[in-house]
Formats: sequence, structure tokens, C-alpha cells
Amino acid sequence: MSHTSASRLTGIALAMLSLPAVAATPAATVVALVGTVSAQLPNGSVEILADGATLPEQGTITTQENSYVRLRFSDGGIVTLRPQTVFRISSYHFNKAEPKKSGMVASLIQGGMRVIDGLIGHENPAGYKVHAGVATIGVLGTQYGLLLCKGVSYEPGASGSADHSAKNKDDWHQICPGKGLYFQVYKGKIAVTNKAGLDYFTAGEYGKVGDSMERPILLTGNPDMNYALPAAMDTSKTLLDLNRMPSSGACLAN
Repeated sequence: MSHTSASRLTGIALAMLSLPAVAATPAATVVALVGTVSAQLPNGSVEILADGATLPEQGTITTQENSYVRLRFSDGGIVTLRPQTVFRISSYHFNKAEPKKSGMVASLIQGGMRVIDGLIGHENPAGYKVHAGVATIGVLGTQYGLLLCKGVSYEPGASGSADHSAKNKDDWHQICPGKGLYFQVYKGKIAVTNKAGLDYFTAGEYGKVGDSMERPILLTGNPDMNYALPAAMDTSKTLLDLNRMPSSGACLAN
């Protein structure tokens, strides 16, 4: 090989090394957003999100007051986050050709969310988990909602009054009924697991887990964990059965 040819090959090799790495397929894409939503990326940087932004695994999403975001995962799953929520995509791997070998692990660190699971939840439910403080949620062809609360909390009602002792419900709204994890199943079934054991809940049921050492209990009705989303978040016909969610404020995890 001539010196000139060797030099050319060396130059090509150096140019290839200098090219940016090909970005991995994003775990999720922002498909609707209202207010201010940020993401802490795996490298520690924090970015303000906009419609169309993509998120990798190990990204942590935070919504501010009166802010909402809807994420569409590459397996077709949908996650809608309410205000003052922190949600982490702990690990995510989706192979469209082999969905049964795909998996997702996420964490609801504070606040609330609505979920329509995608192919991972349908094809490999054992590979799908959402850790939510006092319990871990698994799915089987499921639509469900979670609300993680530190205690009772309120937000001002129509009058703007923050006096939750008032008897007029127009003056206040209770957004967290008490400490614990609250959940609602819209379709399918969820598995709720913690140190006390495993329990299943099906469509139409509400439940609560008060502590990681306590089994979940079946509630007789909606513990006031949801109401109307902003109109801008209700544009998808596939989400018409998930169009209610708390409007502001949040309940914090332990």
C-alpha cells in the first residue's frame, strides 16, 4: 500500500471517529403539552420540553403547576401526566419484531398519571412495571390511572379561595384524599404488588394502597382523583375515555 493510500485511509478513519454517534431510538415523544414541562436527561442536563420532543430511557419528566404532558411511547403506549408530577423512564427497550422480548420499567415519583399500555403491556406483561411509592403496578391489556399522595391536599375552586374549611365546594377542591397510592382501572386488569402480597383489580374498580406493608383495598367509588383536562389535551379520539384528570396541584410521594 502506498503512503498516499495509507494517509487517505487514516484520514477517513479519523473522520468517522469524529462523527456524532447515531442516536438511539427514543423511548417516547411528546404529543401534547400545556404549561411548563421539563426533562432531566441521562447526562444530567435539564431541558424544557415542547411538542415533538423525544425522550430517552433514564429520562425524568417533571410537570409544573397547571401543566400537563402526553407522551407516546414507541410501542404505542400513552402516558398523560398531571400537574406537579415527576415520572421517570427507568428502563425501556422495544423491538417491534420481537415485542415479547421488550420491556419497560418506570417510576411515578410524585403526582398522577393516566396510562394506555402499548405492545409491551400486551405482548410481555411480565416485562412491564411501574413503581409508585408503596406498590408496583403490572398490567394486562390495560388502561389505568394512578395518584400518589403524601396526605390530604386542596386547590382553590371557582372563587379562588384556598380556605378548604369552607362548606361551599365552589370555593375549594380536594385533590388528594389522603396518604397513599390511589388507582383506577378503565380497561383490562392491573396487578398491584408490595411487601404484603399481590392483588388484582379489573375494569371499573378503584383501589388504594396506604403503605408498602399493607395490602390494597377496594374502594366503593372514585376518591375524587380526577376531573377535566384542558381542552388542548382532549384532541385525540383514542383518548376520549381518559379525558378527566386533576387540573392543578399535586400530591407528593414519601
